Amino acid sequence: MNILFISFYFDPFPGVGAKRVSYWAKHIHQFGFNADVITAMEQKEDFPNARVFYVPLTEEKGLKHFFIKDAGVKWKDEVKGFIQSQTDLPSYDAVVISGGPFMHMELGDFLKKRFGSKILLDFRDPFAVNPRFNNSVIKRTIKKYFEQKFISMADGIITVNQHCLKLLSKNEAKPTYVIENGFDEDVLGKIKEGSFGNTYLNVIHTGSYLLDRNPTNFLKVIESEYFEKVMFHHFGNQSSFLEDFENSQFLHNHGFVHYEVALENIAYSDLCLIFTSGFQFESTTKIFDYMALNKKVLIITEGEPNSGNLEAITKDYPNVFWARNNEKEISFFLKEAIQAEVKPYNAMHLSRKASLEKLVKIIKA
Repeated sequence: MNILFISFYFDPFPGVGAKRVSYWAKHIHQFGFNADVITAMEQKEDFPNARVFYVPLTEEKGLKHFFIKDAGVKWKDEVKGFIQSQTDLPSYDAVVISGGPFMHMELGDFLKKRFGSKILLDFRDPFAVNPRFNNSVIKRTIKKYFEQKFISMADGIITVNQHCLKLLSKNEAKPTYVIENGFDEDVLGKIKEGSFGNTYLNVIHTGSYLLDRNPTNFLKVIESEYFEKVMFHHFGNQSSFLEDFENSQFLHNHGFVHYEVALENIAYSDLCLIFTSGFQFESTTKIFDYMALNKKVLIITEGEPNSGNLEAITKDYPNVFWARNNEKEISFFLKEAIQAEVKPYNAMHLSRKASLEKLVKIIKA
């Protein structure tokens, strides 16, 4: 069988948006598929087990782009032109179009006519209705129109969780599937034993901060109660939220590192953090890495504890603690988490291998 993955983000892009589809493309040959990939990410070296076609994004312009700030608006035309120019592409049994960006999902109808393929749309996030974005009514209406159009062309819809699925346009005729992001068992299997080389309790956070994912209260608790006991490690882009504490001896700001390096440091840590806005659909790939490494996890939320998709993922995980984002609750549950014994947990059902097995079943259904 032949399969085509179309994803703006793909290896070697280091961000989370590239990881799942890159894993699928790399490993789906194990199930008898020949994989091709079209991406806007330039390839520095040969990608294993798949042909990868680099289709760069050129200047974005036009009225549609004015209303919808989505790289897929222009990239869709680049991809279509590339496919039309090729004479040696096979007839694909299935095409998986992954987003965001999302507007290249409009290619579904063209691809079905060109190849007779089964078209699967992979929504890693909501598109038209995303509570994180303060879209105007006009912009939301326009995006809703295109989302409905994409879905009407497709043979199946994939999302990362049930809450994300509920935010997409309804089309009862289209089958829907949930495939969690999961963790990469290949990378985890290569982690070497090690440590941070200190006597502190090492607490780690990987990722970014926002106004509704604010670490300030947590840092104040560390400063006032655990100043000489805890070392807080931040792995991610530089953040203004850390500026007031950048000279503190308990803060080690490592900056942005590759996924493999982040995982290695997670493995060395004593406690892992997640900051969440509390939106029901909101998930984060790092929760799977934390669970796969059987780490104690403190989730600090702006919403209700034990709610949303993060609760759905962690409800059976014995090493998770929740706190509202205020100093009193953080202090209480941080102490609980520090004192707790780590309990065993098998997370293999959340691996990328398990997610690929789900995808193969969907394609063959």
